[in-house]
Amino acid sequence: MAMLQGYCLNMLQENRALKRAIGIGIDTSSKVTGRQGGSEDFYALEVAAWTPELENRAQELKKDFGLLKPDNATCAAVSVDEFPQAASGAGTATISPTPTSGTRKTRP
Repeated sequence: MAMLQGYCLNMLQENRALKRAIGIGIDTSSKVTGRQGGSEDFYALEVAAWTPELENRAQELKKDFGLLKPDNATCAAVSVDEFPQAASGAGTATISPTPTSGTRKTRP
């Protein structure tokens, strides 16, 4: 769990505009390890304000686990919309009044 904390802390430290991080750790397949079963770890972290203690902890974990080195990490930006964007003009309708001829009768 300390490794996930390290990844989350360091990712947030390098991206100060973000306030929350979620780390997910999973075991290698049993086909690779030869072991039955496996484990999954989930870690959520929110940093409201950076303190010297948090800064030190992030650096300590980064050093201990060798985290986020250029040769062992790839950074990428991803953006996903929860709902698809409509094509320009799609989803809107314009209703024009149709001309009528003659007189309209109403019932009392």
